[in-house]
Amino acid sequence: LEAIAAQLYVETLKSGSTIIGEFQYLHHQPDGTPYDETAEMSLRCLSAAETAGIAITILPTLYNYGGFGGQPSTDGQRRFVNDAERYLSILETLHKVSIGHPLRQIGISPHSLRAVTAELLNEVIAGLDDLDDSAPIHIHVAEQIKEVIDCIEWSGGARPVEYMLSEFHVDARWCAIHATHMNAAETNALARMECTAGLCPTTEANLGDGTFNAGHFLQTGGVIAIGSDSHITVSPAEDLRQLEYSQRLKYQARKVLAGGPERSTGRTLFEAAASGGATAMAQNVGSIEVGKRFDVAILCVTHLNKSQQSKMIYRSMGSLAFTAAARQAWLVAKDPNLDSQRLLLPIKSNIRGALTGVAFSIVGGEPGRGHVEYARLPAGTTADSIDT
Repeated sequence: LEAIAAQLYVETLKSGSTIIGEFQYLHHQPDGTPYDETAEMSLRCLSAAETAGIAITILPTLYNYGGFGGQPSTDGQRRFVNDAERYLSILETLHKVSIGHPLRQIGISPHSLRAVTAELLNEVIAGLDDLDDSAPIHIHVAEQIKEVIDCIEWSGGARPVEYMLSEFHVDARWCAIHATHMNAAETNALARMECTAGLCPTTEANLGDGTFNAGHFLQTGGVIAIGSDSHITVSPAEDLRQLEYSQRLKYQARKVLAGGPERSTGRTLFEAAASGGATAMAQNVGSIEVGKRFDVAILCVTHLNKSQQSKMIYRSMGSLAFTAAARQAWLVAKDPNLDSQRLLLPIKSNIRGALTGVAFSIVGGEPGRGHVEYARLPAGTTADSIDT
């Protein structure tokens, strides 16, 4: 499991996602017997994320029943099943190894309203709150029409999202995975509660589940996030494209998700998914702001050649093509006046106008645990002025 997870996490990171929200179903051995360490499989996922270098919100899946109303689970579900006591012991172990770690966050993922009862889930949420009362809660809901029909029959008339909102204190820490089949009242209510809709567009299309009403949901102030679910793709760009095209087909219109006239659909969706994803993962990312973790992908790192050219743009090792093709090029160099300080200086930018650099130092802490302190850039310092 750890090797497979590490490979998936690397592929996910390379595709542009910097956080994994891991629904860990497999808690036990194939015959249903718990491992000596009950959190073994979830711990393996944490180790895989460490290997891949990706942030992770570990969401052990709560699964105890085989259908609405506490129907018995089946033999095929025996690796998933936990009661509240054993599940909370898994969660406590994960909390101990995650607290204080800059790239880890715990949460819970009750599988669905079919797999838990209100009593079980409320007991687990109370235990979660004792550990971290801001930790996220993810649940599959209203993914398929059959689920809606079964819920109405079992509950005496309530649809899945309607039932969830009436039985639990749903707020911004909740993430409703899929939420594909909601009526207008449910759509409005979910948005009003600030519950994130965790959308998996390529998986939902592949399974033939249906089309989420993103146009209505976003217009009413709803929050969305993007996930890969069955990993038909791990590309957030592909999932956002699938979502956007699905709304064009649903509404028979263009720019349904642009958010208004003269606005970019791509920019609107990217910012919505980044912000909503950060909320759903309960991690301090989602936008480029002071105080937030800045997850970036470095596409190419190269050394400078020994040329005596005065212009730094001509000194990229290998070929001018490296810097010619890049949208932006930056120089990282030692401050010639302060050994402990480094300079980040712009060489070129095709994205915007004049850029300014920054001076910085990495201060204190164990490897990987230090922090960056910024300083004013010495007057007149440019990439071309640095003798490297």
